[in-house]
Amino acid sequence: MHRSETDRAGDPATPRRAGRDVLLDAVDLFVRAPSHERGEIRAFAALVDGLLDAASPQERRRVSQMLAARADTPPEIARRLATDVIDIAEPMIEQSPVLTSSDLVDIMRHGSAHVRAVAQRLDLAPDIAAVLVDSSVASAAPRREPVAAERRRGDRPASASVPVAIHAASVAA
Repeated sequence: MHRSETDRAGDPATPRRAGRDVLLDAVDLFVRAPSHERGEIRAFAALVDGLLDAASPQERRRVSQMLAARADTPPEIARRLATDVIDIAEPMIEQSPVLTSSDLVDIMRHGSAHVRAVAQRLDLAPDIAAVLVDSSVASAAPRREPVAAERRRGDRPASASVPVAIHAASVAA
């Protein structure tokens, strides 16, 4: 049985629940519409951005899942969700058509799980693929301490130039 609004007014959980309801209801209404005007998208972005602050991880994950494949998802919301913890970010990273190459590079700076999620995208531009190759080579290359002479001269170990060479080869190809 539903409680009336006056019954819920004294309930300390009401503001939190009401915020969650507004967030998920707003996202649900947004995704039900086939398209949106720019003003609607801006208003939606402002509303959701404010509501995400108080949302639980489960709620943020649900929002990420609901908006991930939408071409009209506000880019600032897509970026925000894509840089969240990986459980929340993954659907947005893997599916969002509004994330740019620059966004994807920034997202990869959030850790190896984010890099793996970017690698799952089917629409990777050559520049992003090159960054992925660079990061995988750099993480796979054995790390060694420079010998004393290199440290004194400030030389970089040879292994430090491997990603650069691979990147240059992939750009030239």
